[in-house]
Amino acid sequence: MPSRYYLPLILLFSICLLIPYLGIYYIQPTTDLWIQRAVHFYYAVKSFNFEGSYTMYHPGVTIMWLVGVTSGIFYKINGGVDIFSFDIFPQYIFLTTLSVVLAEIGALIVLYKVLSRILGERSAFLSVAVLLLEPFFLGNARSIHMDTLVTLFGFISLSYFYLGLKDFVKLDFVASGVFLGLGLLTRINTGAVFVFFVVYILYRTFRKKMQLVQGVKSLFLVGIVAFAVFYLLFPAMWFNPLDTLFNVLKEGVLDTALLEDSRRNVFLALSSFPFIQKVFTYPIYLLFRLTPVILLLSLYFVVVERKKLELESRKFVRFVGLFACFYYLIITIPDKQIFRYVLPIVPVFAVIAGLVLSRIKRVGLIVVIFAFQLFTIVKIYPNFFVYFNPLIGGISRAQDVINLNQDATGYKEVANYLNKISTPATTVAMYDSNAFTPIFKGNAIMLKSYQTIYGKDVDTDYVLLPINLGNEFLPSSKYHLSKTFKVSGYDYYFLYERI
Repeated sequence: MPSRYYLPLILLFSICLLIPYLGIYYIQPTTDLWIQRAVHFYYAVKSFNFEGSYTMYHPGVTIMWLVGVTSGIFYKINGGVDIFSFDIFPQYIFLTTLSVVLAEIGALIVLYKVLSRILGERSAFLSVAVLLLEPFFLGNARSIHMDTLVTLFGFISLSYFYLGLKDFVKLDFVASGVFLGLGLLTRINTGAVFVFFVVYILYRTFRKKMQLVQGVKSLFLVGIVAFAVFYLLFPAMWFNPLDTLFNVLKEGVLDTALLEDSRRNVFLALSSFPFIQKVFTYPIYLLFRLTPVILLLSLYFVVVERKKLELESRKFVRFVGLFACFYYLIITIPDKQIFRYVLPIVPVFAVIAGLVLSRIKRVGLIVVIFAFQLFTIVKIYPNFFVYFNPLIGGISRAQDVINLNQDATGYKEVANYLNKISTPATTVAMYDSNAFTPIFKGNAIMLKSYQTIYGKDVDTDYVLLPINLGNEFLPSSKYHLSKTFKVSGYDYYFLYERI
């Protein structure tokens, strides 16, 4: 295939996979919080209340710009509407999620461009295509959340930094700093990328492959550009930079990352061995969440292809592979471990898989591999979080090993059913009720906090439980199973009706 088709194809794949059925078909459980933060951010900036633009320690500023500005435009066109109302929410959530997705598509194009300079156009195209056909990536990308932008910005920064070290071109270090700054604006843990740069420079200096002065200059240039981007695009920094930075680091790193315990019961059989469970959390998530194609191609690379690649490709794989190991150590240290946090490692697998595919001479075989991936995607579209690696038992095995983190996948199907049979007075107790309320005509209540709020056992009209979660909250003597909902062919939600 001529290389002139690569970029248009990436754009076409991105649009077809990321945009259709966007919005209410997958509502991330904290979507309502991010919308509220973004609207607050937008009006704080609009009224020159720059101090008020600090709303969260993440700090999530890129999300707030994208969703906040889109919300402002939406309000302008539609007047003072309730964006969470049943009639308004579907069109509103589509537009705001679209703003995030368009930013991701732009980042994917930049990623292809920078990888083309390192690996060549064909390998870059295949790497990005592999990434785009991973359900775990797509599931995260189609939501109002930070993880996909953090992943793309961080990996682009890594790639430009590698190019900068190769020829010591200042513009590459500047580009690395720009995307590092955007990553930090999205979530502060992107700082792990810069820490890796420091460790890598020290390693190169120790091995006498680089002069210390050169390394320090590169770090300084990347760091100063990243800080400039962080400062210029974060209005709270204009008002009080020191307090803003202190709050982000204290609340985001010290209080949350290091002190908060949010383990999600990964590897349930080892729950009595917290350290072992903690160490294996993210590898097990990757094993269940990634497709056999990307995993087997990566394994084939390690066993067979590793020494057959061109020197430049091997160097880059070694560079990003070291980052993956470093990042794994960083995210394993805190007790707060959430499955989305491992997403920044996935592009490393995609690059390795893309390099293996690029060495296949038979185009037909590559087409078959991508056709298989596309079939996998179409079968579960648009509920990508129902995918679990079938080679190790799929969702049936996954529910015994890990917490499935349903994250509101498939709520649209449940809401459609209940809206037909219920009235505005109908009550449902469930997980993630905030994600369900805008698409449900009745009243959704958070299941876990019901007894705390009302001082009694659950007595709503219905209780909705996801697969492998929440049975301890169900007074089984008062409810019977009314309906089972399949999401993309899997039994996923169970609706219990009060007897």
